[in-house]
Amino acid sequence: MKPLITWYMDGNQFHKVTGSRLGSPNVWAALTQSSLYIIFNAPVGGDWSNTLDCYGSRMEVAYVAHYKSI
Repeated sequence: MKPLITWYMDGNQFHKVTGSRLGSPNVWAALTQSSLYIIFNAPVGGDWSNTLDCYGSRMEVAYVAHYKSI
């Protein structure tokens, strides 16, 4: 079985990438053979004024999973 990175949402696969599809052995090695970090982001957009009086925001995450091949 070839190594691949697969994305799932609500238990359904919606995207996958293999090294051959990526087209760069160096980039693929960097993605699959080095430490990776999961980063969650709550972006802010729209028409904001310059009068913000608070710092930070809240993001609720219901579920996160990380799997390692054995």
